Amino acid sequence: MVDPLIATYNLNDQVRTAYSDGLNTKYLAGTFAPFLQSKIAVGGTEKLVSSSGETNVYTAAQSAAATGPQFNGIKFGSGTANGGVTLTFQAGTGINKVVVGCAAWASPVTDTLTVNGVIITPTQGGVSATVEAIEFTFADTDTITITTTKRIVINYIAIYHVAA
Repeated sequence: MVDPLIATYNLNDQVRTAYSDGLNTKYLAGTFAPFLQSKIAVGGTEKLVSSSGETNVYTAAQSAAATGPQFNGIKFGSGTANGGVTLTFQAGTGINKVVVGCAAWASPVTDTLTVNGVIITPTQGGVSATVEAIEFTFADTDTITITTTKRIVINYIAIYHVAA
């Protein structure tokens, strides 16, 4: 049986800026949800209401250090700070599974990705990393909190409600 998909947000179309000395553009408080809503992929319904607590969430990665994954996406965190955001969905959405396509910035991987308190360390990291699907499961909720230790590049986010 296929898990009921609520939404998939495809972040692959972000234009990857060549590594150079330059500033990343951060999402400000409340601005990540409207961005995600514009990136919803076919096959899901849109129940995302708002975002809050955007901390070191950046547009397509731009960095002076050429060590990160060479695929498009959103960068959470920096070399000196963690990243995070809370996404709030319509009441009664009942999210209990999230799949994040991502990779860590460096290899060997020491950075972690946390979704609603579940912590996973990606196996992929560095320049040659490919998009890895990491699955998080937890009790039904209408709020998702995504945090990182240091840097994780996220290529897509898929949200599910898996019936008991």
